[in-house]
Amino acid sequence: MGLFDKIKKNNELTKSETVVNTIQESFGAADITFKFDQEQKVFMVPFQGDDLPIPVGIAVNDTVIHFRAHLALRANPQNFQKVLSEINGINKDLLYGSFSMDPEEGFIYFDYGFPYQEAKVSHEFFLSFLQMIVKTVDEHDGMLKEIAEATPREEYEAMYR
Repeated sequence: MGLFDKIKKNNELTKSETVVNTIQESFGAADITFKFDQEQKVFMVPFQGDDLPIPVGIAVNDTVIHFRAHLALRANPQNFQKVLSEINGINKDLLYGSFSMDPEEGFIYFDYGFPYQEAKVSHEFFLSFLQMIVKTVDEHDGMLKEIAEATPREEYEAMYR
């Protein structure tokens, strides 16, 4: 019997409803405020970082818990290249997840997907993951805001001509 046969034999596949219930219980036990869209299976959770709010969306599908933390900033189009360069530098050093920027709107976010299908999602494990995601965003959002929202020098000087 191979490894995958043993896993399937020993573990029932985790159902998305079970994961949703675990997440709701985790938030309740930790006294975390959240909103939940039952139809989409999406949680919205507001956190406050050192300097900026960090709203986190958590979507649960049949195989993955998808975390998306939206940074409370928007890049000026003139700064897109600088922001993307900085994001690439950050991403190369991350052990999990990645920062991205919407190429049309300039919104920046952090994504991480956790495949749970053949794993048991505990309260402690889920909350630990969520804490790591919020800490990662909080560590980088201030610097990204400086780069993303900076007024390019030419634009600044043009105001005083």
